[in-house]
Amino acid sequence: MGRTIAQFETDLSRKLHGTNLNKVEGKFSLYDEAARAVLNDIDFYETKRTAQIANAIYTDVYDYALPTDLKGNKIFDIRPQVKRGIEDYPQQVYNLNFDRFKEGQNFTIKDNSGVRTLRFSANINPMVSVNTMNSITANGTWAVGDDATNLTVDTLNYIAGSASLNFDVSGATTTASLTNSTMDAVDLSTWEDQGVFFLWVFMPATITNITLTWGSDAANHWADTVTVPQNGTFQVGWNLIRFDWNGAVETLAPDSSAIDYIKISMTYDGNADTDYRVDALTAQLGEIYEIDYYSKMLFQTSAGVFIEEVTDTTNTINLDSEGYNCLLYKTLQLAAPQIQAEDAAFDLQLYTNEYENAKRVYRGKYKSEVRVPTMKYYRKGRNPQSFVGRGGTGRFYNPLHD
Repeated sequence: MGRTIAQFETDLSRKLHGTNLNKVEGKFSLYDEAARAVLNDIDFYETKRTAQIANAIYTDVYDYALPTDLKGNKIFDIRPQVKRGIEDYPQQVYNLNFDRFKEGQNFTIKDNSGVRTLRFSANINPMVSVNTMNSITANGTWAVGDDATNLTVDTLNYIAGSASLNFDVSGATTTASLTNSTMDAVDLSTWEDQGVFFLWVFMPATITNITLTWGSDAANHWADTVTVPQNGTFQVGWNLIRFDWNGAVETLAPDSSAIDYIKISMTYDGNADTDYRVDALTAQLGEIYEIDYYSKMLFQTSAGVFIEEVTDTTNTINLDSEGYNCLLYKTLQLAAPQIQAEDAAFDLQLYTNEYENAKRVYRGKYKSEVRVPTMKYYRKGRNPQSFVGRGGTGRFYNPLHD
C-alpha cells in the first residue's frame, strides 16, 4: 500500500507505450472517474473503516448521523462498543420495512433532500417522559416569550401522544421561547451529568440554534445550546434535537431530583412566520455504538487525511497490490480513447479485459461483507409457505393449496 499518484502516473505511461499523459485532458479528473468506477464494482477490503456513531444510541430514537465517507449503503456491522451479545446482529432493511416495524437490530439509510441519515433500532435503556406537550395546561402551563406568539394545541401535526404545541414568531427580533415553570416535578437524579434530553421541533424555516433550560426554577437550572439536530443537519419539517446534560451550563444550585422548570429558546432568521411546533420532551441514557463500513475515499494526502478526489501527485492510493491493479487497468481503459494513439483500439480492448479479469480475481478472493438490504413479503391466506429469495426470507401464499 502507499503508492503515490506520481508512481501511478509512471505505471500508466509505461502501459500506454510511453505516451505522454499530457495528452489526457484533466488527469486528476480521469483518476477520480476511474476511482468511482472501481468503487462501484468492488468493495475493497483496504477501504474498511470503523467509526463511533455520534451521540450514542438510544431507545426509540431512530435517526443518527452517518460517517461522511460512507460508500453508498456499504455497512457491514453496527455494534456496542463493549459487552456485545449474540443478539447484537444487525440487518439492513429497506426504508419502508424499517419505518413500518422498527424491529430491534434493523437499520436502513435514508436520503432526504441531500441529507443522509442512519436509521437504527435498538432497545438500550428506558426513557422518561418529562413533558408530553399534548396540552398547554395539562402538566403545568406553557407560556410564550420573546417573539413567540399565538400558542395553540395542534392535534393534526404531531410526533407522539395526541398533539403538539404550535406557535408563531413575530419577527420583532431573532429569539422566540416557551416556558413551563409549574409542571409536575420529575426525578432525574440518576441521569445527572450522564443523560440526554430529546425534543421534537417542527421548523417552517431552519433555525440557527436552540437552547433547553431545565431545573428547579428559573434561577436554579442547567442549559444546553445546540446548533444541529440528532441526525446532523437542520431541515424544514420535524427535527429531533438532543441536549446533553454532560457539559451543560449550571446556574446556582438546581435539584436534579425535582425538575419542574423547562424553557425552550430558539434563534431564528428574524422573519415573521407561523406554525413552529414542539413535542415530546423525554430524557434517557444512551450506549456507545460503533459502525463498520466501506469508505468511498480511495486516496489520502501526504498528511494522512483521507480524500475522495486526487489533489496532488503526492497523494497516496489506499489500495494494496491487487486493488491497485484494478484501479490501474480501469484508468488505462478510460484513458485509451482520450489519447487516440495508433494502438488506442487495441489498448481499449486489452485493458477492458485486464480490468474484468483483475476485478473477478479480487472479488473472488476478498468477498464483500456488506449487509445487503432484505425485505419480508407477506400475503394473507391459508397455508402460507416459507421461501428464501434475493430480498431475504419471507412467506408467500400458494393458491394450489387453498
